[in-house]
Amino acid sequence: MTESNWNLFKREFQKEHPEFYNMLLTEFPELTDSNIRILMLQKLNFSNNETAELLGVTTDAIKKSKQRLKKKLGTKSNLLFDHISIKSA
Repeated sequence: MTESNWNLFKREFQKEHPEFYNMLLTEFPELTDSNIRILMLQKLNFSNNETAELLGVTTDAIKKSKQRLKKKLGTKSNLLFDHISIKSA
């Protein structure tokens, strides 16, 4: 995914899921751009394989990134992943 494609995707995602995107930025300021990309795709129910293919990385890289994120967030990770599993209307 090129940078311009990513920016377009991010704009559209923000229109469709503004509460989720704003929650990521306000409640989880420690997230990196890479973390946010993976979380946004997960919110859209992309599998690890689909996410990896889209981002041009291996499935193992996606899994490892999620593991690191859970470790970095500690108990806050449960809150984050609860928000991801909530379906938008």
